[in-house]
Amino acid sequence: MCLREKPSLLASHPFGMVEGGATMTVKKLKMAPERPRLPEWFRTRLPTGEQARKFNQTKATVDENMLNTVCQEARCPNIHECWAAKDATFMVAGQECTRGCRFCAVGTIKTPPPL
Repeated sequence: MCLREKPSLLASHPFGMVEGGATMTVKKLKMAPERPRLPEWFRTRLPTGEQARKFNQTKATVDENMLNTVCQEARCPNIHECWAAKDATFMVAGQECTRGCRFCAVGTIKTPPPL
């Protein structure tokens, strides 16, 4: 009785395994170019000290009264600056706006319910 040698599992592997070692093609990933950083004058700073206290006070008032502000709905990057000065823009008709500006993150509704 003659036994034939079975082909090695490694020899038939799709990654190109060869006797005594393995060969594999490594594909380099194309990375998107890194975005340039914003200039220092363009960045806003988080409020500290007295400004932080005023910001937190304004935020607490808005949250307690369940008010909708353009600042929050539009995800405004300057919210800290305005709220630290105790300024806020309220949406009297709720969370949706009827304008639908392309640059804004506020939800849009074509026909709002009556006030």
